[in-house]
Amino acid sequence: QGDTGTWRERPDEPLGVARSIRLPDRPDVAEVAVTVVDEHQRKGLGTMFLGLLAATARAAGIHRFRGDVLAENARMRRLLCRFGAASCLESPGVLEAEISLDRLKEPPRLPG
Repeated sequence: QGDTGTWRERPDEPLGVARSIRLPDRPDVAEVAVTVVDEHQRKGLGTMFLGLLAATARAAGIHRFRGDVLAENARMRRLLCRFGAASCLESPGVLEAEISLDRLKEPPRLPG
């Protein structure tokens, strides 16, 4: 069970994609992945995507997100730290991070 969304500025130009999948052995935790197209990074889109996924996950009884982050991805590590994520070394160069959905804000309402 999971959710996936692709956001587009125009039909032929995606901004990014985000997905979450409930872990079978931990039903209150979902694996999450977010990707933002290079030219749209550093605009808050990844945080917004996480907020949208978190809203849906909360409604499904999920309380935590977990995901893997490359150790060299300093920007993502700072973002996770800002949200209070706990992380540990999963394998050389890869951190496993886990965050409570209580730390993620609800996404802004879209007009219309």
